[in-house]
Amino acid sequence: MVWVGDTLYVIDSDYNELKKYYISDGTLFEASSHSLYQGSSYGIVWDGEYLWLGDYSGGELRSYTLDGQYTGNYFYSPISDENAIAYDGEYFIVHDWNYNNPTIYRIDHSGNIIETFQANVNNMDLYQSVWVEDHDDGHLWVTTHNATFVQLKLENGTAEIVQEFSVPYYDYGYSLTHDGTDLWFAFL
Repeated sequence: MVWVGDTLYVIDSDYNELKKYYISDGTLFEASSHSLYQGSSYGIVWDGEYLWLGDYSGGELRSYTLDGQYTGNYFYSPISDENAIAYDGEYFIVHDWNYNNPTIYRIDHSGNIIETFQANVNNMDLYQSVWVEDHDDGHLWVTTHNATFVQLKLENGTAEIVQEFSVPYYDYGYSLTHDGTDLWFAFL
């Protein structure tokens, strides 16, 4: 899931749809849903122009308009299956979803690797990620297999833990986003 303004965009993998939600009076409402081009979408991010969705198997990242239309633009990530994907304002940050101490890549809009970081995260599997520019000590937040948020600093080829804390529910975290103020987390 990803916030774009006051709209929350979510991949519904059960129905292969992109869903748009808004919140009114503390209640989440579905505004619309759109069928996706690819059969197995996984990971979503906004680059200021397009929504980029990952392919479950194959490593493609595909661009969509905010109205759910596939643009025909895509490129390959260095990750060949599920991509956890974030955007730092210039580059995509990707890593293999549900992988133990994964390599984290900073890539451009063509899939070229700009930087590589080896995760040093206490042998945890990392799931979804989000880039939070305002968090100076570590911009990348990820969810883990043991229901924690981990804040990472990417520096000198290494991703190091800045802090971590447990989420309210012990379960798998499948989605993480930031609305400019708060982290939002969806669990299964």
